[in-house]
Amino acid sequence: MSEHIILIGTYGWQHAQWDGEFYPDDLPVEWKIGYYGNEYPVVVVPNSYWQFGSEQYSEWLDESDDSLKFICEWPATGANEEAYQQARQAIASLNDRVAGVLIPVTTIPTDQEWQLIYGIAKDALISFDLNDDIRDDFIGELERLFPELDYGICWHGDQGHQEDLKLGRLAIGRIEQDRDPKELRRLLETMIATTGLDRTLVLIVDGSPPDMKLLTNAGIILDLL
Repeated sequence: MSEHIILIGTYGWQHAQWDGEFYPDDLPVEWKIGYYGNEYPVVVVPNSYWQFGSEQYSEWLDESDDSLKFICEWPATGANEEAYQQARQAIASLNDRVAGVLIPVTTIPTDQEWQLIYGIAKDALISFDLNDDIRDDFIGELERLFPELDYGICWHGDQGHQEDLKLGRLAIGRIEQDRDPKELRRLLETMIATTGLDRTLVLIVDGSPPDMKLLTNAGIILDLL
């Protein structure tokens, strides 16, 4: 394994298209999280998974090794109260297996949502995934309300906003479309340049489903750096 501390994983693990490609055809559904965790150290739990309830969260913990860490996705701004409560309960249930919380921001938060965000940040590392059209307004309001808050901002692997990787103790890069090896190497080197002793760096492969070839190539290149 590479000595560089970048955790590589995917957005979710319950992808039917992976059956027969990544998962054996006869693998029981409840064993998939453990199978995934034997290959990769981190996974994003999409906010759509929170509806499963506390028994399911306990099963995820029981069926996977403690080395598998979860990035928990918070409901996007504008969600209903029930969705926020489900997320809070799930994050609490997963407890110390939570490496951080990913917060998608599509609109400027309401006063109540700001308070929820602040409450999360007191207990977990956080990273915001921002729409470009509200980016500056959001950051300005965030720093006005909570100047002491430690936070990261997701980087989507483009040439812009590379400085976001230096923010906070949780730095998340997100990629989806296929990338040639040279481009993927540059992306990983950009992330490596921001490593620190007290920081968690995560590279997430998105998609429906996430591209296993892209995931594998990222791991191979990281091991060679």
